[in-house]
Amino acid sequence: MGVELSGKQALLIGHGNIGSKTYKLLEAVGMSVIVANSKTTNEDLDSKFSQADYVVLNVPLNPLTKHLVDARRLSLMKKTAYLINTARGAVVDQEALIVALNSNKIAGAALDVFEGEPLTGVPSEEMLAVVKLPNVVATPHIGFNTKETSFRLGIELIGNIKAVIDGKPINIVN
Repeated sequence: MGVELSGKQALLIGHGNIGSKTYKLLEAVGMSVIVANSKTTNEDLDSKFSQADYVVLNVPLNPLTKHLVDARRLSLMKKTAYLINTARGAVVDQEALIVALNSNKIAGAALDVFEGEPLTGVPSEEMLAVVKLPNVVATPHIGFNTKETSFRLGIELIGNIKAVIDGKPINIVN
């Protein structure tokens, strides 16, 4: 049996381009949304973890966010809470997540990303273990994979090529 989202509280970690759109979607279904960003203290983040019914990750992977969700933070979550990771796999300590899910410390997880991505061959035993759990919904990093997204990416690619030809490159990573 499913669970209603209306009336539940979501912790949205990351409020950039994707996070701000996610915020609107969560509010539209009647959820109360609390936000954590790079200015949120660890103590405040811990408090928010313990309040949330859903923890939704929308952050880049960097030294500050690697294993941001570790065994300690998972232990702060409600037993009825769900973790949703569409950010980067290594934002979550996958081994700790498997323990939390197996022991019903949290209700479940929805994962579009996994630690150890991108795959260079056969998935790891750990990755296979997490996707086989009955309280996990897993997709193979395809949350973006739509016809519309492919079209927009093509338009952006053409714009980038034109900008380079014009001597005014955009989206430069230094």
